[in-house]
Amino acid sequence: MTRYAPVHRPGTAPAVGHRRDRGADEAGRAATARRRRIRATSRISGALLGVIGAAVGMMLLLAGAALAYWVTTDSSHPATAVAGTIGTAGTPSPSVSGRDVTLTWGTATNASAYTVSRSNVSPQNLPTTEHGSCSNSVSAPATTCTDTGVAENGTSAANWTYTVTPSLGTWNGPSSATGTVSIPAPALSLTTATFEETGGTTSATVTSYFDNETVTYCLDDDTTSCPTADKIATATVPTSGGKQTSSLTIPSGLSYGTHTLYAEGSAGSNPAGVSLTISSPIITLGTTTGVTVGSSDSVTGTGFPASKTVQLSWDGAGVPLTATTNTSGGFTANFTVPQAVAGSHTVGAAAGSGYATATLTVVPQITVHSVTGIAGTTASVSGTGFAAGVTPTAKFNGNPVTLSGPGNANTDTFGSFNDATFTIPSNLTTGSYSLAVTAGPGDTGSDASFSVVSSASYTTFTGITATQQATTMSGLVAIGGGCTACSSHETFTVYVDGILAVGTVETGSSGSWNGGAQTNFGLPAGIVNGTHQVTIVDTSGKVYATAQLTLSTFLTPAPTSGASGTRVTVTGAAHTLANDATFTAFFDSASEGPGTASGTTGVPSPTTFTVPGGWGTQLIDLEQTSGAENLYYTPAVSFMVPEPTVSATGTFQSGQTITISGSAFADSATTLSATYAGSSVTLTSNSISATGTFSVMFTLPTHSAGTYPLIVTDNEGNSFTIAISQTG
Repeated sequence: MTRYAPVHRPGTAPAVGHRRDRGADEAGRAATARRRRIRATSRISGALLGVIGAAVGMMLLLAGAALAYWVTTDSSHPATAVAGTIGTAGTPSPSVSGRDVTLTWGTATNASAYTVSRSNVSPQNLPTTEHGSCSNSVSAPATTCTDTGVAENGTSAANWTYTVTPSLGTWNGPSSATGTVSIPAPALSLTTATFEETGGTTSATVTSYFDNETVTYCLDDDTTSCPTADKIATATVPTSGGKQTSSLTIPSGLSYGTHTLYAEGSAGSNPAGVSLTISSPIITLGTTTGVTVGSSDSVTGTGFPASKTVQLSWDGAGVPLTATTNTSGGFTANFTVPQAVAGSHTVGAAAGSGYATATLTVVPQITVHSVTGIAGTTASVSGTGFAAGVTPTAKFNGNPVTLSGPGNANTDTFGSFNDATFTIPSNLTTGSYSLAVTAGPGDTGSDASFSVVSSASYTTFTGITATQQATTMSGLVAIGGGCTACSSHETFTVYVDGILAVGTVETGSSGSWNGGAQTNFGLPAGIVNGTHQVTIVDTSGKVYATAQLTLSTFLTPAPTSGASGTRVTVTGAAHTLANDATFTAFFDSASEGPGTASGTTGVPSPTTFTVPGGWGTQLIDLEQTSGAENLYYTPAVSFMVPEPTVSATGTFQSGQTITISGSAFADSATTLSATYAGSSVTLTSNSISATGTFSVMFTLPTHSAGTYPLIVTDNEGNSFTIAISQTG
């Protein structure tokens, strides 16, 4: 476009009301002459401007924006005509910092200023008004400006195009080629996203946020008004760059599983949340294969709540353990493997809301009560960790031997048997041999080494007897009969089923036990009623003899079975002990307190005790600690301790009613309690039946989806743990 500047025309001074003098006339004539010259110049200029106009039109078509103008300077140069072209600015080159865009372009000739324009490519619905230093024209020679990001520019990813238009005064040059830029969406990232229940720290970085925007870090809540309980921290984005890094502390006590962290910007930046995981606790066992009943194993836990008591369970039933998690939620402890059948079992550990399990494999194990015996005599063996309810079979030196005596019955519900007797083959020479016992199809069994002394090393004799002194003391056995190979007053060691008895016996002057100096011996611990073999061996290892012994039980427990915590009273018949004797009661080899026998009948005073923790077949016997014939044990009686069981039914969602049913809890227990996820729950009833059963209900508390421990405990210490998979 061609534009014209105004023409400066000096005019004649207006007439005034006074007489003209000669000087005034001369001035008037001079002014008239100047006007004539100006008119002539104007005509020349008009023609010139016509030519220039045509040229300008051509330049507009060919080379960008052309311009033309003329000016007067002074009386010596009354007018000047000027023509030129405004060039095109270089394509703007954008660079992004946060949500700000800085543009730089090449200069345009003859430009005195530049105007920046932008268009929204995507998402195509945003305002196109520039901000920052790009909001006004940029005065040359500057060729850069910054379009500051604001909320109206959008809070997600956006694509913009920019053009630059040069100008000179009121003349505009052609717009530049288009520069394109992409603004990334706001984003949140964490350096660490996996934590244990005790929490931890992580670095959170937000990018592509607005300058000076306040960021609120909110856990599991994607709202601008983050609740105080969910607020982790706040931070402010710097004045440029759109990036901010903060150190965040993830609190302890979060539920196990996945959580989401959000970074809410005060100007609207709201990227997708980032997942963080509270790892479920883990336990590891020191030994997981080849585990035997009664052995010690270690358990180590991590990821539990801090400073919580650890409840250990075996297939759900509680086992004794003293452990507390440390401040990092870890613990290490040892436990004794309880009676269990062969195969896989689950060890569980609960502490607070944390629960973890690990598995191990129990294998059979046999125990020979005496690892040395004479060929042709009897020995006894007990076993644990076999299949339940099967008959054990044995091989000695690879050849079948018959198990008999009290322990030849089927294994109990825990895969155990006690005091099965067998005869050592008489044809074996002195040496070490293997005893193998299996129980049930597919059972690999267990081996034990056994040392045999050849019977050829001894002179054997027969005709002796072994008789329980049932009319005087139940644990006392008298040796009778003669000994053709014995010397007078010869001392003999006594074994019952291969177990060393209490005391020795001595022949009389005639070499027989009739009238001998010492003909009685005491029973060792753990010998139950039934038939047993007695073996006597002289101290020089030259002669021996065997005899059958039949024992009756004098003790009666009431009840005869019961869970841990059950109150048991043991009574005895007449002549259980010596008159006026003192004694100690034992349950599973653990002392349960002293007592005194009657002075006239030897009836022991009733002994009452609480069944300790654990389960399986246990033995009760009394050890006489004073009185005639002194130390010995009464024949033992069996007591079965069942393993507690608990089940839970219902819909495992917050607010739903759950039913808990249990059995094999202590019949002496009076109250029941339960915790869920480490917190007490209210039961509809806390009573237990006289048979140790119960069925109660409770309302499932509110928790996020996950697995939580339900622990049911009676006031006698029995407990059972169930893993509840809550769906929300």
